[in-house]
Amino acid sequence: MGDDEEELTEEVAELFRIETNLFEYETPLCKEFKEFNYLLKIDEDVLTSELSGFKTYEEFKNTWYYEWNDQIPWVFDKLWDDSVLGSNSVMRKRKTMIMLRKRKRMSNGPIIAHNPLGHAQFFITLHIRHPQNVLPITPQKRREKMKLRDGKSRREMKLRNGKRFCTTVSTGRATIPPKIPKIDYTNSLPDECLTLIFNFLTTTHDRNNSSRVCHRWLQIDAQTRTHLTLNARERLQRFIPQIFIRFDSLTRLVLHNHDYNSYYSINDKDMILITSMCPNLTRLKIIECRRITDSGMAVFSKNCKKLKEFSYDHCWCSDSGIFELLDNSSQLEVLSVTRLFIYSDDSASFCAGLAAKTLKVIKLRHVHSERVFQPLIIGAKNLKRLKLVDCDGNWDRTLEMIPDDNCLVEVHLEGVNVSDVGLSSLAKCRDLLVLRIDNYRCTDVGLISVAENCRALKKLYVGRRSEIGDSGLIAVGRHSVNLQELILNGVEATCVSLEVIATNCQNLVRLELCQSDTITDVEVMFIAEKCVALKILCIEECGVSNNGIEAFALGCPNLAEIRVTKCKKLTREVKDWLIARRGSLVVEIECT
Repeated sequence: MGDDEEELTEEVAELFRIETNLFEYETPLCKEFKEFNYLLKIDEDVLTSELSGFKTYEEFKNTWYYEWNDQIPWVFDKLWDDSVLGSNSVMRKRKTMIMLRKRKRMSNGPIIAHNPLGHAQFFITLHIRHPQNVLPITPQKRREKMKLRDGKSRREMKLRNGKRFCTTVSTGRATIPPKIPKIDYTNSLPDECLTLIFNFLTTTHDRNNSSRVCHRWLQIDAQTRTHLTLNARERLQRFIPQIFIRFDSLTRLVLHNHDYNSYYSINDKDMILITSMCPNLTRLKIIECRRITDSGMAVFSKNCKKLKEFSYDHCWCSDSGIFELLDNSSQLEVLSVTRLFIYSDDSASFCAGLAAKTLKVIKLRHVHSERVFQPLIIGAKNLKRLKLVDCDGNWDRTLEMIPDDNCLVEVHLEGVNVSDVGLSSLAKCRDLLVLRIDNYRCTDVGLISVAENCRALKKLYVGRRSEIGDSGLIAVGRHSVNLQELILNGVEATCVSLEVIATNCQNLVRLELCQSDTITDVEVMFIAEKCVALKILCIEECGVSNNGIEAFALGCPNLAEIRVTKCKKLTREVKDWLIARRGSLVVEIECT
């Protein structure tokens, strides 16, 4: 050591005197006091818990830090040189003693040095910092904790549970461990593969969340989105250019003014702008847009050359606007009109237009004039589905004028003025598969005519507003042997007709009997015995008791689900009884 070594007093020597060396390796402090044989006294807990397994200081010198009374003295921010012990080493020891004498606070620590002069305890803590025990800190917090002094660096961070602060003594400039970059494997995917993945996102919620991941995903979502639903309020006007520039691949568009009582919606100019920016539009649905007029529909329909499906619901344009669209849409296949209240004076002069050649589906609901759509229904040579719901006017004439070589496979007549004359006219539909009847003027006569001629019938629904009884159902049971679904709502059927149906219709898989007092245990037992292929049975508000339901414990071997509701004679015990005997059967029984 240097000459300054002689200036140390005996008190200082006594302060750092320890009889034995507990280390098996050399630390920086050991090198400083090696000539005096003074070593630090380490508590046993520190040796066993924190220092076990470490061999040399050289291997772990970057993991040491020191605490004096749970605080870091300035002297330890200086460099501890392992190879050169110059004259400044003794000066550091002198500064250490000055700091020890200034500290009077008492605390607990694993290393205790006694000062015989002041009789005060000072604590020097020697730790090895384990990186796995240090909580991660953010880059911003790391920059705040970093302090540079005299070309040396000190990094502070909190240990787990906030027990204490630690300081790492190092040489040179501060070095921050490099962050391990997170690999985004989707970046290696080409746009074509990512596009296919986005096509599997069927819900709008999933697409919206995925588009927020990054700019690339936002762009892919805009390029692949084909369906868009917008609230067609007036405030949408200023956003129309931005929306449809972003989504330039739309094929389906729904414009719905959700405020039913509000007149202010998008107008004709907005519709013209929207359709001009969506040249590939194939499906368009307009709901409660009351500011769209006939002239606007005539203009924007010219922009929709590829339109295949058009839905109009409660708008204020008249039938003239509808036929302007039909005349401009040469590829239209589906037409749905709901709540058409305004009619022009020259509606009798309307023709089918270009759409009559391609129309396959016509849905009319709350339409109050049959003369408007009569030419369209008659002239649609490829019409397959016709739905008339709650429409005024006399529709018998329209059904009679349907040509014999029609392609109708599905007809719905609900709440329309159709008698047996119009119903019998459907007998010419040889390919009819689905028939729904719910009208006051339809009787057994019309149903018998249909059953005798439409042998391919698979689904039949008879509503409570009709006057159909056993005679019509017997004809269905005898001639419609391919029947798969039968729904009788409010029909006074008895065991006579149901026995015929259960015996002949061996492909019957679904049967619903609702609101009929004539359906009793006898009829249900016939069904359980004869309907071998039956899979779904629904009974509602009928005179069925526990005895009739118990017949399904052995009957209908293919039955998968039975639902019985609002039957006054049933008790809750029959449900548990049936489940105990047919565990695979789904049983839903609601007793009043």
